[in-house]
Amino acid sequence: MRSSRPRVRAMVLAVVACLVSACGSMASDHGTPSAGGSTGARENDADGAAPVNLTPDGASPSDGEGSSASDAGDMANEGGFTGPSGDATASGDSGRMPDARVSRGPPGPVVAFPGAYGFGRAASGGRMGAVVHVTTLADSGAGSFRDAVGTGSRIVVFDVGGTITLSTPVSAKSNLTIAGQTAPGDGVAIVGREVSFSGSTNDIVRYVRFRQGTLDSDNTKSGINLLNATTMIFDHVSVEFA
Repeated sequence: MRSSRPRVRAMVLAVVACLVSACGSMASDHGTPSAGGSTGARENDADGAAPVNLTPDGASPSDGEGSSASDAGDMANEGGFTGPSGDATASGDSGRMPDARVSRGPPGPVVAFPGAYGFGRAASGGRMGAVVHVTTLADSGAGSFRDAVGTGSRIVVFDVGGTITLSTPVSAKSNLTIAGQTAPGDGVAIVGREVSFSGSTNDIVRYVRFRQGTLDSDNTKSGINLLNATTMIFDHVSVEFA
């Protein structure tokens, strides 16, 4: 009888240990903080196995290591959106990108060409006018530069590239766009005599080389003449030997 007491005592200790373990498990299921300071709420699945961490290197989803559809929506909401008129618009809290047709605020002023600035940036040139092609490097006649700029309200484009040698000065009228960038090859150069914009207004001249040189015996002339000219812009233009 005396020899059975240690066995009974061992059984009682085993029962007590089971009860303590069960109580600890119940406390964990109800969110009781563990010794490590974590909540422990629903840490295990129904089988008692720890859940699989789907984020790389054990990082939490809030660490920014992963991406999701909700993350894309958040980024869309945080960033501004540039509308067709170039003004920044906020995307709001709707969780979707704003309509590209919607812009906030009045549109900016129309300029001569993208990136134009300075006093002549508001020039409209031959906008809404007829498109005239320079088809020959000849000094005059149909298809010549002289003929193209002799009438206002035109957009002058070049089907030929090279050097146009003038025998007499050329007078360019108002409301012209001279688009030298349309010339093939190395572009277009105008040499020999003055190209005058005197008294004209609202002209846009781009990508043209003016070289009066020594061919003009009149020392009072210039490569280009801008006397009393208003609202003009010259872009990527060089004038030498004038």
